[in-house]
Amino acid sequence: MKRILAAIFLVVCIISCGKSSSNSNTPTTPPSTPTLTLNSDFIRGVDLSFTPEIIATNTQYKDNGQIKDLIQIFKDKGFNTVRLRIWHTPVDTHSSLAEVVDFAKILTANG
Repeated sequence: MKRILAAIFLVVCIISCGKSSSNSNTPTTPPSTPTLTLNSDFIRGVDLSFTPEIIATNTQYKDNGQIKDLIQIFKDKGFNTVRLRIWHTPVDTHSSLAEVVDFAKILTANG
């Protein structure tokens, strides 16, 4: 039985490795790139947990060479969901309950 299955496998391999019916001299057209269209129900998220810590260092963000607010950049790019990390017992104020609540209020005010 094993020999029969091995023979069938060998025949299938030989047949599948046969010459293709397409002419190899004919140039092939590359597949078109699909266009992604997003509807309003599509969730586009970002983790902004480190943002308050980064903002505290006066870091500037640019979009197309123009300095912009980081939250506004993500909003302009269509992000509609934010993840914020909160630590139970943080070693400093970053990711503490107070910082996360304050930042969540800023995010909510910015839509």
